[in-house]
Amino acid sequence: MKKSLRQILIWFIFFCEHQLQAQHQIRTDILLNDGWRTVAGDTTNYNNYKGFESLLFDDSSWEKVDVPHNWDQYEGY
Repeated sequence: MKKSLRQILIWFIFFCEHQLQAQHQIRTDILLNDGWRTVAGDTTNYNNYKGFESLLFDDSSWEKVDVPHNWDQYEGY
């Protein structure tokens, strides 16, 4: 009985270590600091920005910014 318990424990340790290695191999870091676009405009006319969440939305006239970003430049503060 002691031998089978030892085998189970060895298999359990092997399985846990294998899972940790597998998780380490698939981890990917995605940086979100750059590549953002922003626009400041009239907040009462939301129709200008309707559909902005779509990949097909044309935001080429928007300003390219990186994060963190200083919003003070829009109003000249």
